Amino acid sequence: MDITLNYPRPTTVAAGTEATSLELAANDGRGVVAFRGRAQHPLVLRQLLLALHATIPAASQRRGWLGDEEWRTTLDPIVSVYPDQLVFEAFSNDTSCYARLTAPVSAFDDATVSGTGTTNIDFSWDLRPLLQQLRSTTPTMLTIGAPTTPLPLGADPTARQVALPEAWLKSFLQVQGALTMRPFTFTVRPVDLLSIIAYLDEHFTRQSPQGMRYVFSPGGPLKVVLEPWEATFPLRGTFYTGYERVVRLWGRRRLALLRDVLPYADRVTVAVLGRGLPHLYICHCGPYRLMLALSGWAANDWEMGSGFDLLAAFQGATAERTARVGDFLQAHTAVRADEVAAATGIDAGEVDRALFQLSRAGRVLYDPLTNDYRARDLFGAPLDLERLFVSDPRLEEAQALIEGGKVVVRGVTSSGASTKVLALVHADIDYTVTVGIDENGRLRYGKCQCTFFRMNRMSRGPCEHILATRLAFDTPSPSDPVGATATDDDDWDEDDATNAAVDDDDEDDTDDASF
Repeated sequence: MDITLNYPRPTTVAAGTEATSLELAANDGRGVVAFRGRAQHPLVLRQLLLALHATIPAASQRRGWLGDEEWRTTLDPIVSVYPDQLVFEAFSNDTSCYARLTAPVSAFDDATVSGTGTTNIDFSWDLRPLLQQLRSTTPTMLTIGAPTTPLPLGADPTARQVALPEAWLKSFLQVQGALTMRPFTFTVRPVDLLSIIAYLDEHFTRQSPQGMRYVFSPGGPLKVVLEPWEATFPLRGTFYTGYERVVRLWGRRRLALLRDVLPYADRVTVAVLGRGLPHLYICHCGPYRLMLALSGWAANDWEMGSGFDLLAAFQGATAERTARVGDFLQAHTAVRADEVAAATGIDAGEVDRALFQLSRAGRVLYDPLTNDYRARDLFGAPLDLERLFVSDPRLEEAQALIEGGKVVVRGVTSSGASTKVLALVHADIDYTVTVGIDENGRLRYGKCQCTFFRMNRMSRGPCEHILATRLAFDTPSPSDPVGATATDDDDWDEDDATNAAVDDDDEDDTDDASF
């Protein structure tokens, strides 16, 4: 996909003895998007913008920092200006890191929003040393679009064509859909994450394993264990009351992107989905929030890694109702899913599916902390989603199993807002499969006996046998057992299905694939 970026002038930083001006040039091909205000916390804003800037070349760990030519073929960060807040988004060149900076308008004095919408901002490599000129001792005026100072001598309008690879584009869209999943969240002290980053800075190894384990032990604080040293870091102030769980993640050195942000953070909200799955770190820095979303491991990008499309409800919202939900979001600044359902009269489950579809299409921005949805069009023109998101081979194999009558549903158990389905799948051999589906039709849990599941659990999405069981539940036959209720003998934990319960890495664990 080709994106044209037209900047009437480059981004500039004018540092003086009495005031500093940061003017972020906006792509004028997306209409008038403009903001101006004096930052109340310029030093914190500087560190957060530097972290956003550092996210783009995050692939540097494996092959060196991006050169000037490669940077010019990378999409500049996106800014969305709303009446109540600014949202900056950046995506790494290797598609493993996504960063989002949220700045409320109330964090700026004399703030003026003269144009709402979404556009790109000029964020070249040369901007980094300029951002470092921002100081807390002088007032800092932030301007997005609508420049207020003369064009610097020798500076000319710039335009460049960015050819976005389909893999990069698909990954960016997958992030938006993944954020709507329900992770297990907890709050940690910034100093504990700094200790982990410092330990990794001081220790290097080529010995395997090289994972980072979150250990959830009932009756005590959560812990982080770094492999292979088995160095343990208690997360003080946390207390866990659920079942014994372990979540193993990789690509831990990417946490260094937060090194210069954590000293300014009051607290950090951590969200995990499961073994080898994406994890989020939301730094609360006064009025600002910086969210860093990481794929399950550095080489596991968002496009190929987790099969989020296969976790969403198969029965999507109709085009007419999806359009109604989109129109409602356009007319409101920020709304929750239940507010959309109440105002439009559309079933809550279908609203949830419509919001997922809009998020994956790049038309909606979701805040996992406040559960608010906002209208946000990533690109000026609609995307060809059918070409980007082709049918997954595992889903085709699952449909073949259904059509061949190879799936026998053995039991359906309801527990609260979740449903457990037990099935026997006749493939190359017989597999006993268990899946958990939430009230909105999303796959929250899965377990199978096949090789794909034993090797990957759910870190690369569900296997064809889990998908076939889910399809069988969506289209039941008259002989399928229905209407069962949970009993004390059921091997079923409601938390596993509805609260994105985390994984246990033991081979005999029944909760390995919990979402």
